[in-house]
Amino acid sequence: MLVRLTLVAILFASILVLACSRKLETADAAGEDQPKPQESSWQLSDDSDFTATISPWPAKQGQSATIRGAASTDDGDQKFSGTVHYRILEREDGYATWQPMTQTSATSADLAEFEAQTTLPQADKVWIQFKLHQQSQSTPEELKDWAVELED
Repeated sequence: MLVRLTLVAILFASILVLACSRKLETADAAGEDQPKPQESSWQLSDDSDFTATISPWPAKQGQSATIRGAASTDDGDQKFSGTVHYRILEREDGYATWQPMTQTSATSADLAEFEAQTTLPQADKVWIQFKLHQQSQSTPEELKDWAVELED
């Protein structure tokens, strides 16, 4: 009887450990899909993706930063061909002049990559916006919903 109880206890403990480890794996996997605060992603009208990052992180008021953007291939496996501009606003409804980003060497054959060096304003929060103009499209796409908290 004692042997059976011990075996049942071991079996129960094993099931509990297995269930907890799967729960942790699921939580980790779910966290991978969430954008990090230093990056944002958008799906474009041609089903390609544009991902932007800012570094160093955490971003600091009044300091230099690098903004990078990467456009994936579209639903027809065509690589992005065009221009990317950015601007940094201190208010969500503010205005700033669009600044060009420089196309860089791609780290993947499926990506078109861009970057720009900037100095961040003295603000608690900024909105970084992008304007992508594909050569094959008559109208550029504007991406406007990335808010970034800046440290003092």
